[in-house]
Amino acid sequence: MKRLDEKFTGPSGEVLIEGFGPDGGRVLVRKANLIVDRGRELMADYYGGIFSDPIAQIALGDNGDPGNTPPPPAVGDTALGGEIVGGRKPLGSTTRPTLLRTEFQVTYGTTEANTTMNEAGLFAGAIAPAPIMVARVVFAPFTKTIALTLTITWKITF
Repeated sequence: MKRLDEKFTGPSGEVLIEGFGPDGGRVLVRKANLIVDRGRELMADYYGGIFSDPIAQIALGDNGDPGNTPPPPAVGDTALGGEIVGGRKPLGSTTRPTLLRTEFQVTYGTTEANTTMNEAGLFAGAIAPAPIMVARVVFAPFTKTIALTLTITWKITF
């Protein structure tokens, strides 16, 4: 338990991207993410009863430069640097494995998002007209092919 004089750092997150193919599964990315300012504002809105749209989707991107690792996310980010076509999906599941953690998961099948990617975002609200980015992560580029099913688990700990 934190003492009253310790600084509260707020929620934190981790993203796990796993690829599953004919030879089994492997972890492609395991990395801390950044909860952006708009995501923190939404949390305050939830507590105040102002915003009721839940986190509902994950999107993948290439930051407009799929061959390179993007610069680190910034707290002012409101969108991915370059969202890939077919890279946004509604969540497949949302769970609370502990009282202080929520996990969001989505799976991309063998025919989905087959391209090079290097960033992902967690979004609240409906896909249209404009979802709100809650968190963003960047990573070394990798290419998803029809040989892989991709599962993304996004963990937010309070």
